Amino acid sequence: MQCDPAKIRSLRHQRAMTQDQLARQSNVERRTVQRAEQGQPVSLETLAYLSATLGVPSEHLLASAEPDPKDDVAVEDRSTGLVTARKATSARKLLEVIKGATLGSLDYEVEPTASNLPYLRKIVGALEGLMPLDPWHLHGVRRLPVSLLAELECIADLGEQLNELAQNGLAVFVAEHVEFAVMPLYDPEFDRRYVTDNQSPEMVRIVRIVISDATSEKVKITKERDWKVQVLSDDEIPF
Repeated sequence: MQCDPAKIRSLRHQRAMTQDQLARQSNVERRTVQRAEQGQPVSLETLAYLSATLGVPSEHLLASAEPDPKDDVAVEDRSTGLVTARKATSARKLLEVIKGATLGSLDYEVEPTASNLPYLRKIVGALEGLMPLDPWHLHGVRRLPVSLLAELECIADLGEQLNELAQNGLAVFVAEHVEFAVMPLYDPEFDRRYVTDNQSPEMVRIVRIVISDATSEKVKITKERDWKVQVLSDDEIPF
């Protein structure tokens, strides 16, 4: 995919980020960021990670020119709305991604068995408490760590569970993307959530987590999902 170098540099500068910081937070190499800022083609996966870190839809980073047909990203991935989920090897990075999300989903592709169920039960129990809540939920509370010590303990616990999964041929895969959505507002007087007809959409970060077989480094998952809120299609994005 051909990125617009000026857009990437401008967004990075607005966020007071260096190329190293953008690369680290996007889980890519610094030279990948350098190539993108030089106008060289990047994969659709890289584009998704850069846009998620910069807080804009992927389309906003694209150059006006048509994509190179020699791009190594399969055309069907673009047209079918798939996102790439990478194997989570860092518990700290996994927690950072979850904490920054407004919407999220937790799914599994592995077949539960008597032998793997104890490990699945532990990781699902840990992740469910961290995941974003139903946006219409009134009084739910995410069990995110609120102190440095609690965060360290959470990361250590997640890391141990990722290792246990790996030893049993399983892994957690994580993806994130940015969309515009009409999110419910809260009315404290009547203790309710609501949306209005003329409500402006807001940019939200979405995390997708899948527990699957560990033989692959990444899995493809469908981007579309029922988020219980209005997520704008590409032609509705307000740019």
